[in-house]
Amino acid sequence: MGNHSFIGIPMSQNIKNSSESIQKTYLLSKYYKNIVHIEDFHMTLLFLGSWDPEKRVKLWKTLETKLSLFHSFSMTFSAIHYFGSSLKPRVFYLEPQKNDQLVTLQSIIQHEAEEQGFPVENRPYRPHVTLAKKWKDSQVNIENKWSFPMKIEETEQIVEQICLYNVRPNQKPMYEKISTIQLAK
Repeated sequence: MGNHSFIGIPMSQNIKNSSESIQKTYLLSKYYKNIVHIEDFHMTLLFLGSWDPEKRVKLWKTLETKLSLFHSFSMTFSAIHYFGSSLKPRVFYLEPQKNDQLVTLQSIIQHEAEEQGFPVENRPYRPHVTLAKKWKDSQVNIENKWSFPMKIEETEQIVEQICLYNVRPNQKPMYEKISTIQLAK
């Protein structure tokens, strides 16, 4: 298996701290096998998997040009949500408010990847920052007090860059930034 990679938005220290605090408040380590490391919080824009490294390099060079005029923008996180069953959520995540710039940024990246022959993703893009995943015990259901989506104090992040990450399984932090594209001011 080749190295897996993805394109994503790194989270600010403010979001990292807030995310770590949520992990502790909701005792996520009690319920989940995988608790995301504080340095690994990110928002995936496109998971590339083990896609051809030469095409990945070509895509990144294209994006450096295409996104040189894309302006940095602000996004706000105000809820916790989940993927999977509401009783045993497979993924527990921080959800941003609807954001047109984020949707545009992701669609530019997706389009350019498809132009280079990357397989089309059929599912709609669901922006999120994973806090925990892989439910530990099939006999245990969530606490009654968890009713999704759960509102949290609004936290803002300015998106100033996107990064190309390598996945390093079984390491902490697990995601390594390989390259960064700065967005326009």
